[in-house]
Amino acid sequence: MNGIRSNGSAARRVQTLLSAAVPDRLPRLGALVVGALILWFSWPTLLSLHASFTESADYTHGHLVFALAALLIVRELRRAPMAPATGSLAGGTCLLVLLLVVVVGHASTTLVVAQLAIPMLWLCAIWALSGASNARRIATAFAYLYFAIPVWNLLVEPMRRLTVYIVTAWTRAAGLPAFIEGNLIHVPTGTFEVEGGCAGLRYALVAVALALFSCLLLRRRAVPSILLTLFALAVALVGNWLRVFITVAAGLAPEGQIAMWVHNNHTLMGWLLFAVLMVPVFYVDRRLPSPSDSVSPQRAVDRRVPSPEQRTPVYVVGIMLGLGIWLNYRIGDDGVVRPPRTVTFDGPQIAEWDRTAVWQDARRPVFIGPTSESAAWYVNGDARIGTYLAHYTTQEQGSEVVFAHNLPAGRTGFVSSRRGVTATAASGDTLPFEELDVTDAQDRRRLVWTGYRVAGKPVATDLAAKAFQVAGVLAGRRDAQALVLTAVCEDDCEKARSTLSRFASSAAEPLYEQAARSLDLQAQRDDVGAQ
Repeated sequence: MNGIRSNGSAARRVQTLLSAAVPDRLPRLGALVVGALILWFSWPTLLSLHASFTESADYTHGHLVFALAALLIVRELRRAPMAPATGSLAGGTCLLVLLLVVVVGHASTTLVVAQLAIPMLWLCAIWALSGASNARRIATAFAYLYFAIPVWNLLVEPMRRLTVYIVTAWTRAAGLPAFIEGNLIHVPTGTFEVEGGCAGLRYALVAVALALFSCLLLRRRAVPSILLTLFALAVALVGNWLRVFITVAAGLAPEGQIAMWVHNNHTLMGWLLFAVLMVPVFYVDRRLPSPSDSVSPQRAVDRRVPSPEQRTPVYVVGIMLGLGIWLNYRIGDDGVVRPPRTVTFDGPQIAEWDRTAVWQDARRPVFIGPTSESAAWYVNGDARIGTYLAHYTTQEQGSEVVFAHNLPAGRTGFVSSRRGVTATAASGDTLPFEELDVTDAQDRRRLVWTGYRVAGKPVATDLAAKAFQVAGVLAGRRDAQALVLTAVCEDDCEKARSTLSRFASSAAEPLYEQAARSLDLQAQRDDVGAQ
């Protein structure tokens, strides 16, 4: 009996040791696997962010913001233990939605959508795995990452206008011989242009990010945090205005050594002014009250074997991330080698229409980075149609039919209204277009019809073009075309509208087909030239 009791006691001790050690490792192993999957899924988006941090002067602080956010998370985890992990269905649903948003952002070459979703996706992964209470504790750290997301460019234009207004007022108050015309500042020795980099966005973002980091680290209340942030923002703006003003003033005596240094190093001078003017911000930061950073009492660690209900969130999140990784690679680079330049091709012959001249004036549409393009005027009697077609073998970020810098109405056109119209092709297919009512710089009115064909599907609106781009990429097609037609209005635009409809019915499909063959035709010409 003693031997039996001894063996039973030994077995219980082994079981106790296993229950104390193995369960402690299993959740950590699951967390490590999920973390690796999140990093794998996020890698294409992180690469795009890294490119923004290294290529854009306004976001060179991006890597620092990510490091500071990690420090905030570590500080919060050390401040108090996390609550026991409880999976969240709401968090899992949010995670699934954001996974799809990131995939759609990459598939539609709208990287800013994927970049905006990444911090929320990471937070929702924690929400799904460990519950809302734990996610709330580190939500501010993930929100802090948005100071590194390149979405703040929307503020450049209003900040530039404010800079011009302030510098103009200072220039006049100082009695400097300068004439301001829009974004141009004329002085006797030359002209300065207040470009986007002069708006001061980089200084404003860094100042606000540093002020908020201090407030989050010290766990300040809302009112002192807002006051310090606004003070830092004001100091950064004043420093940038002072930089531009000094540059203009130095331009009045360009032969001096100091003036030459200012002219050649105005960005460095901006950071020096920023560093000096941030000293009062740091002083105010030290004087503001901060709550005591008390540490919550340690909770006993639950070392029981995780139940199936506790393991399920890890499995579900892992499966969703695996699906997202597969979709990311599905829509990844197709390996097609892009031609180094845009190929120009001649438009096709259209029945009853004569191609008379190449379209080269300011009304000509502007599309960025097409693989091939054609622009010509077609005439039939007194009817005259301007025709432009851009063909993209593969759409990429910045080289796509829907892009902010594309100008279907040309460089001088002002769009007063939009509406949807259709034309019936010779094949019987319905071709949708968006009609733009455009006024040119000479106050001449004309109609512009814009249509797209994305992955072989005709669409008229930007949103529909992006939707078909996503569907096309998932199906293995990345091609797209943009067709722009224009006709001048006379007394009214009904005649122009009728002419555009008649031309589109007979010319749209031949134009699309000619664009698709243009690269093969150019390759044949290059081969003949080489021989």
